[in-house]
Formats: sequence, structure tokens, C-alpha cells
Amino acid sequence: MIYADITNGIWSEKNQRIFEKRRKPWETIAREIIYVSCVRAPPRTSMLVHDNTICIRGAN
Repeated sequence: MIYADITNGIWSEKNQRIFEKRRKPWETIAREIIYVSCVRAPPRTSMLVHDNTICIRGAN
């Protein structure tokens, strides 16, 4: 499931860049993918994803 969320997030960003000429920073894209993954995932998987977001939060 997480693989599908990552693929969808990257695909959506690619389409925005091509068709709408809009770009997002990679940190924003990563946060959106993590958010979607946490919402869709079962509780245990959601906790694993949540625990691994420290490196992204530290990038600010």
C-alpha cells in the first residue's frame, strides 16, 4: 500500500510539473505522501511510518 502511495504522489507531482507548470519542494511532496500513507494504513503500519518522519521534520 505504501508503495502505491509513493508512486501516486510522484506521478501527481510529475503531472503538475508537465501540465500545470507548478513545482513543489521535495519536502512538501514527502510530507503529502506520508500523510496519505498514514491515513490509509492499518494502525501498526501507520505507527511505523509516523516514527520514521523524524528525518523529514528535521529538514526544515
